[in-house]
Amino acid sequence: MVELPKEYIDEVFVYKTDKIAELGNRPDRTMMIRLDMASYFRSLVHDGLAEWVSERYQTPLLVLCPEPMSGNPKQDSNIVIPNNVKKCAIPITEKSHPPGFFHAPYYLNEYLDTPVGVLARRPITSRDCILFLANYMGAIHMKRELVDGEGRRNIKPKQLYEINQTFSVFDNPGVMNFFDNAAILIWRALKPLRDEVASYYEGNDTEA
Repeated sequence: MVELPKEYIDEVFVYKTDKIAELGNRPDRTMMIRLDMASYFRSLVHDGLAEWVSERYQTPLLVLCPEPMSGNPKQDSNIVIPNNVKKCAIPITEKSHPPGFFHAPYYLNEYLDTPVGVLARRPITSRDCILFLANYMGAIHMKRELVDGEGRRNIKPKQLYEINQTFSVFDNPGVMNFFDNAAILIWRALKPLRDEVASYYEGNDTEA
């Protein structure tokens, strides 16, 4: 077995996180931009790249999701949220959210498997969206025919494609709307760790 150098893993992590930021700053969220973003997200959060990096640094991978406080089990969460993670969260203001919203903390892998919405009575997770784009729609792999497989954890690409064609949210195809919203939260969860990694290497360069 050959293990990749830690420095290389860190470099790839920073590069891919920065590429997502570049794509996210483009004025229009086209399907091609989503495909590029999904390809980076797949390796970062599904294949485990971000988790490998976080094992050697202080910043935890936390998704801070704006949610209503009332009746929310996350309100009493004992997850410690560092200041650098809080600073990267989506701001909650009087203009942006109704009263009573707060940053509900999710560990990254927990958030990936938490439904971000429901369409056609089907809960859809951010992992569903990422793998749908990456494995079937051309971000990494592409299938000419979409066939739903067996198994509880199968993402069922045919079903997701039909939902995306049939339902829209704010004039945006439904599954793609969920992907767009999840992409913002996931990138904000990666950014604090990215900054810590980059700072570590900048400090070492200065000392050298």
